[in-house]
Amino acid sequence: DGFAYVDMQGFVRESNESFRRMLGYTEEELSRLTYKDLTPEKWHAFEQDIVTNQVFINNFSDVYEKEYRKKDGTVFPVELRTFLIRNERGEKEGMWAIVRDISERKRVEKAQKDLESQLHQTQKMESVGRLAGGVAHDFNNLLSIILGYAEIALEDLSKDHPHHELLTQIYQAGLR
Repeated sequence: DGFAYVDMQGFVRESNESFRRMLGYTEEELSRLTYKDLTPEKWHAFEQDIVTNQVFINNFSDVYEKEYRKKDGTVFPVELRTFLIRNERGEKEGMWAIVRDISERKRVEKAQKDLESQLHQTQKMESVGRLAGGVAHDFNNLLSIILGYAEIALEDLSKDHPHHELLTQIYQAGLR
């Protein structure tokens, strides 16, 4: 897990090697950045809400997810929990965050969701196959009756009977 300490202006003042490696920055480079510089714009309002309504009220946040941007521009998902640090006078001094890269977990979740979708599709196709098999079975039963009666009628009619050709066509169509 990565650990980072930011002052109340949001500047990264301390971090562990895991956090720096996760983002691709040196300690010196991070010291010139704020957590907002590391976070894509679409997450700023969400994170400010977490800080205002959880960290400042409870002195910590629930675990939440957002994204970070690496030095090379790559955006990746993280899960974090933030803790408020107060000085001896009780004034807000900064915040500690425990940060975990959840790229692999998200990849596995997506793969699982894709597999579930494929399973669902397979189940639908299996149901359609069973329905088609049932319809074919019922249709075959009806054709057997038609073929049976056509065959009996053909045996009873002479080849020169006017209906013989019609019954032969019915019989041949049933066989097809």
